[in-house]
Amino acid sequence: MLKTKKVSYWSKDFYKIKKLIKSAFPRNEQSPFLLLMIRSKCKGVDFLAFYDASMFCGTAYLITYKKVTFILYLAVKKYMRSKGYGSKILQYINNRYGDNIIVLDIEAINIHADNYVQRVKRKDFYLRNGYFSLNLGFEQNGTKYELLANVDYFPKERLQLLFKYLLFGFEKIRLYDLK
Repeated sequence: MLKTKKVSYWSKDFYKIKKLIKSAFPRNEQSPFLLLMIRSKCKGVDFLAFYDASMFCGTAYLITYKKVTFILYLAVKKYMRSKGYGSKILQYINNRYGDNIIVLDIEAINIHADNYVQRVKRKDFYLRNGYFSLNLGFEQNGTKYELLANVDYFPKERLQLLFKYLLFGFEKIRLYDLK
């Protein structure tokens, strides 16, 4: 069983966590780390570090709004991937936030993308762990994304409200059907 700790500037592994997010996500998908830290102090936001005994193995950044929990980031240390840690982190999230609908986005599958294989593996990982494609997508900063959730249907209107909240109302996300 993994242990969790809230991430703060005083976290023992603060720099490891920051480095993991920077290395696990493309630059255009990274929020400024200072903004993540500031927002982590807000109600409904959990920035968590995961440990196997005392060994740091991963992190997750979750934002909850009106019974919906959005996984903004979930990352496992590179040399610890494919060893079940990602599934254990998702199990933790599902147990702790199980009364909520849990939503996340992944880069849309695109056979022409440089990281096509990685995108397919990532989607398969979430599907194996009980998530479903909502068959909805959006584009942000030139990247197309697909939405997944722990339910097989989630109203587009509620997703629009969620994105409005996540983006402080500064940016409008247009959702489109993937089918």
